[in-house]
Amino acid sequence: MSGGLAIAILAAGGATRFGGGKLDAELLGKPLGRHALDAALALGIPKIVVGRPIPFSRATPWRWAKRSC
Repeated sequence: MSGGLAIAILAAGGATRFGGGKLDAELLGKPLGRHALDAALALGIPKIVVGRPIPFSRATPWRWAKRSC
């Protein structure tokens, strides 16, 4: 297999059972979506793919995915 390992964060659901807005719901001071992204980044795998709904209408558009280098 070429290309190595990648991580997929699946975040394309509508969170209807949760009541909507799951990615932006806070846990321990940061959004749940950010927790998932931080866990993936901590593994040191260079390729991370995030699946999201289109159009992205219920949560704030990926504010938690922005990171400073």
